[in-house]
Amino acid sequence: KNIYSKNLDVQSQKIFGPPQLAMNTDNLRKKIPPKSLLKRPKSAPIIVLSLPKSGTKSLHRFFLCSGISSAHYCCSPGANDHPPCYPEGEIASKRKFHACGNCIKRNLDIGQPPFQECGDGFNAFAHIGGEKSGGTLYLPQVTAMEEMHKHYPRATFILSLFDATSWAERVNKWFSLSSFFKNTNLPEFNYPKGVLELEEFYTNHTNRVRDFVRANP
Repeated sequence: KNIYSKNLDVQSQKIFGPPQLAMNTDNLRKKIPPKSLLKRPKSAPIIVLSLPKSGTKSLHRFFLCSGISSAHYCCSPGANDHPPCYPEGEIASKRKFHACGNCIKRNLDIGQPPFQECGDGFNAFAHIGGEKSGGTLYLPQVTAMEEMHKHYPRATFILSLFDATSWAERVNKWFSLSSFFKNTNLPEFNYPKGVLELEEFYTNHTNRVRDFVRANP
């Protein structure tokens, strides 16, 4: 298993310039011709295991600039990297499955590979979690590493790193994300609802990913 860890606090601006000059994703999609896409077999996707607000958008843009077809939050061909993810005219019962998190959860619930039919054609998945009903989060990067390794043993895992305190500050400033974290209950992953501080959860996740990769090279 491959893993690449990098602090993106400084790197993101080095790569993309000041925020106001960074290209938006829609423009990047238009500027990358199909023939330049770096094709990887479906059995070897790039999977970002970072938590929300950990530089996943910067990684997504980096993939696109490099000619790698990438999904960020939305796993639907031609969709944005933010809600709504479904294309115009999609029937109501299928709309939610255009979000990566919902598509992954549906697949795992019925024993299918996590990314099956999640916008088939993506070579990288930069943001794979999402919101659930009840104001909680679905975090397959926390709960489904085993399944992702089982179905994609040749995958490349990427974990972008921040200082835990800086990451918690980013979460607290991003709309209601901090309350979503507080409502999320994952006791089997040492994250009991409303008890663990964000910094500790972030550090535990980082260590869990590193331990998993060491055990599954």
